Amino acid sequence: MALILGITLARQHKRDAASQAFTDAVRSADILIEQTNDNYHALDIKALALCGLALVHRPEHLTKASTAFCAARAITQANGIVQRVLRLLDALGPADAAGILEPIRQTAAGYDARSTR
Repeated sequence: MALILGITLARQHKRDAASQAFTDAVRSADILIEQTNDNYHALDIKALALCGLALVHRPEHLTKASTAFCAARAITQANGIVQRVLRLLDALGPADAAGILEPIRQTAAGYDARSTR
């Protein structure tokens, strides 16, 4: 829920409120990840929230987002799950005037240097 709120606030250019929502989403995801390290949904939520933080706060968050996306895709690359993640990532698009999220899209989709998909 905090992730969707953050995306909405980012699209409305409410940076401080979006930052808080994305931070809340990361914290919630971290709690779930601590309980089980194979929770791809929590890893995806964390990665998407870190992408949001990169937009509204500091681009350095993209490194951690990439790591979380890689961990999630190592667990599952099911088409429906990946498509949902990409739709949420695309929802951040209107807040991404500089295009900083474009490079991470491949990672979110499960493509990396070792992938043959």
